[in-house]
Amino acid sequence: MRKKILLTSLSIIFITSLVIFLWWNFGLFSSYNYFAAKRDIKNGNIKFVSFGLPIVCSKDAEIKMVMNKYGFKVCNIGCFVTHQEINAIETYNNVVEQYLTQQNGKNWRTTYQKEVDSLYRIAFDQQ
Repeated sequence: MRKKILLTSLSIIFITSLVIFLWWNFGLFSSYNYFAAKRDIKNGNIKFVSFGLPIVCSKDAEIKMVMNKYGFKVCNIGCFVTHQEINAIETYNNVVEQYLTQQNGKNWRTTYQKEVDSLYRIAFDQQ
């Protein structure tokens, strides 16, 4: 009987520790996590998740066209996020990044960033 109680207690501690680890490090119970990224990719809803204040400029429509060219969009979830949500978003975005690298080639991010930077330069030089 004592051995059974000990095994049950150790099992509960292990499962609880595992759940806390997954929640803390991978945001398993967040809206954005590894599994959500795989599901969104499968459904053709490829997006990067960001948080904080978004940059707004007069070239937003052109920037969205560049994003469409590379096959993704950006979803901003606001300013107030927890540490667990940040970890989940990083995991989510890493999965999306790997997928887009397969789709667009190894250096797609550099090319994309140059195109967007040139649009920002044009937008902010006009002011």
